[in-house]
Amino acid sequence: MRNVWRYELVSISDHKTLVIESWDGTTARSKWWVSDSGKWVPKAMAKTLVKLKEIVEK
Repeated sequence: MRNVWRYELVSISDHKTLVIESWDGTTARSKWWVSDSGKWVPKAMAKTLVKLKEIVEK
């Protein structure tokens, strides 16, 4: 197993959901990307949230 990504969905109201994204990279083979993550993580998270929104709104 490499990285474990989790998405917790918490209902706030009828039309709002809080999405909590977390990850555990302790089993990753390479740690270089953690120190460099500030450059790519925000963009990757935004893409993931768009995909997640598409899935839950089907």
